[in-house]
Amino acid sequence: MKHFFTVISIFFASYVNGQSFINYHDTTNHFSIDIPIGWVYGKPKNNPSIKLVAYRKPLNATDTSKDNFNINIFKTPNLDLSKTYLGFLQSLSSTANLKIIDSGTIVLNNTQFKWLIETHVNETGKIQLHNFDFVTYQNNMTYILTLVTFSDRFETLRPTFQSIANSLKLY
Repeated sequence: MKHFFTVISIFFASYVNGQSFINYHDTTNHFSIDIPIGWVYGKPKNNPSIKLVAYRKPLNATDTSKDNFNINIFKTPNLDLSKTYLGFLQSLSSTANLKIIDSGTIVLNNTQFKWLIETHVNETGKIQLHNFDFVTYQNNMTYILTLVTFSDRFETLRPTFQSIANSLKLY
């Protein structure tokens, strides 16, 4: 836990689309990203490639929201963005009922990313989910930002998800 707090520093709050954010810095993994204020965040112990997970706390006992995001970082020497993205797409091929809705490229804070929006049925809860994924490759490392929500909430959350993605900086 001590190490967790040493890699994190929160510098300021920002406001986008009526949503307030705090900026999270991970100096060990060389990235920063905005997290909506009130979301719970940390580093899972059971998956070392996931460097950050954040999720919205339920509003009450009937709120079953799955709004969340994670940043997955792992070594992938001797690749480029195209090969990294192709590998990511291949990893999705085992997901049941996966449908890619849209995809493209974008530059976020001077880094080129490939992105996609996909929908699938969660195997555990049999719930229809939407993922908004951003993939890049830098310094022999693959970075994947995945934002997740129930499919019927996606269009409502898309501006918040886009703001989170727009804030991602690799250094």
